[in-house]
Amino acid sequence: MLIGHSPNEPEITCDSIPTLCLMHSLMVTNQDIGKARPAFLLALGRRHPPEKLLIDGEVACRVEIFKHDSWAATALYQSDERMFVCKFNRMQPIFGLPMGWLGKLLARREAHFLRLLEDISGIPKPRSVTDLQGGPLPHAAAHEFVPGIPASKLDRIPGDFFLRLEQLIAKLHRRGVAYVDLHKLENVLAGCFEQPYLLDFQISFHHRHGWISKQIFNRLAECDRYHLQKHRMRWQPEGWTMELDERLQRPPWIRLHRCNATPFRAMRRRFLVFIGVRKKFGEAATELAPEIGLRHTQQQQSQG
Repeated sequence: MLIGHSPNEPEITCDSIPTLCLMHSLMVTNQDIGKARPAFLLALGRRHPPEKLLIDGEVACRVEIFKHDSWAATALYQSDERMFVCKFNRMQPIFGLPMGWLGKLLARREAHFLRLLEDISGIPKPRSVTDLQGGPLPHAAAHEFVPGIPASKLDRIPGDFFLRLEQLIAKLHRRGVAYVDLHKLENVLAGCFEQPYLLDFQISFHHRHGWISKQIFNRLAECDRYHLQKHRMRWQPEGWTMELDERLQRPPWIRLHRCNATPFRAMRRRFLVFIGVRKKFGEAATELAPEIGLRHTQQQQSQG
């Protein structure tokens, strides 16, 4: 299943877009779900991504909201000719503290990585974005739409997929870029002909100069390689060799990170359950408006 709309589905216009809450409630009528997130837990507060934008000078209409969490709201847009993805980073204040500076910083970082890597196959091409009057949107970054599915949702990982992904990561490393977000395979998109794509550079690292920066890059690049081999061992154990096994050594800084990150995620889940945003054990699927991957999975299950 590709993320997007098939030719057999009815045309979607701005006037026919259902709200996220309605879409989700129709798919999980028999599931206990939480209430809407409070404004401070949403990147844009109670606002949604604009219904229309100028992307690469073309009027583009919002088709679907992929995700709206504390960091960003990501939406799919379509013009007469093309489709785009636009990410709107954090603008909503937190208890009165301005956060617009963070949204602008994250958007600049995302645009920087997309421009730096745009000539590499497997990286979507960046696109300019403004409001309908041509005014700047400093908290937004846009790129071309890549039809595909998270690699973790594939029934089978093709034999050369991880080789292609390894080559893609190696190209990033040669540019001084560590991807950093490879710990979950769902962060890799399997595009047409099952070509791997990397789309989200929110926490990536770019080494430019300096000894300290070089050391940070080396550690993060090693983590990229470790996570790649970890996924390969899990999904393609039949192709695992002693040489690969020797390379799969978990770096000590990953263990240190997990010692801190795991309790933090557990505490965050308990908090979301406490305020009623999530139910049960705090699974993301129990939110009223989960990200698109979970919505598609639930839709498939309800149809099956």
